[in-house]
Amino acid sequence: MNRTQNLVEDQVRSLTTDIGFIDTQKQDVVRLKGNADFERSPEIRKILLEAVAGMRNVLVDLSDVTYIDNSGIACLVEALQTARKHGAELGLISVNTQAMRLLELARLNTIFPIGLGNYAEAFAKNGVDLRAEYG
Repeated sequence: MNRTQNLVEDQVRSLTTDIGFIDTQKQDVVRLKGNADFERSPEIRKILLEAVAGMRNVLVDLSDVTYIDNSGIACLVEALQTARKHGAELGLISVNTQAMRLLELARLNTIFPIGLGNYAEAFAKNGVDLRAEYG
């Protein structure tokens, strides 16, 4: 268990948000569930910022997000900016239609690496080749 997982494990359970790790332990995957809205944004923000604090590439899996508003999008943007400040990347996978519409309206779909569920695919958009590391 790494530092990020230790710090947020209890908060993750109360949010019905999971943090999982791929086998290589070189990339964190944060899986959000339920609503990513104004009410939950402080907790989601904390989890995402803890994940990117490890200066590792982070993927946010949105496949189980039922609703996201501007507050949820703002959490993602702040985490992306923080990751890049530390020389890492934050990508999105399995983005649902409603979330993609919000990202497109704000033209954030051109900023975030976005993939359909493949870890390497999400980062390849921004020139980060994870295939060499993650197969």
